[in-house]
Amino acid sequence: MSGQLDATTRTAKVRGSFENKARMLRPEMYATVEITVDERRALAIPRSALLRLGDATVVFLETGAAPDGRTKFERVPLTVDEGESSRWLPVLQGLEPGSRVVTAGAVLLSGML
Repeated sequence: MSGQLDATTRTAKVRGSFENKARMLRPEMYATVEITVDERRALAIPRSALLRLGDATVVFLETGAAPDGRTKFERVPLTVDEGESSRWLPVLQGLEPGSRVVTAGAVLLSGML
């Protein structure tokens, strides 16, 4: 898909593959297209939150404050759908909604716990 609209025609070029048995579609034709996908609701985390520690896939969760005021973290193994190609990965097992997950810099915590 083109990264910008043509100022004159207010269109964007898109390359796609379609069956065209009747030969009704031609190169450079204009079209109005609507794309729909099945809605999927899932608990998801950013890909950047995942760490690989040996054979385990883990994230770090914020678990509260220590008596000295420092934030406490816990390493939690989880299973995600890594077949997804987006930056968000559906969580299949290991997290509950509302969990506070470290999304950047978790590798620094891995040596501390």
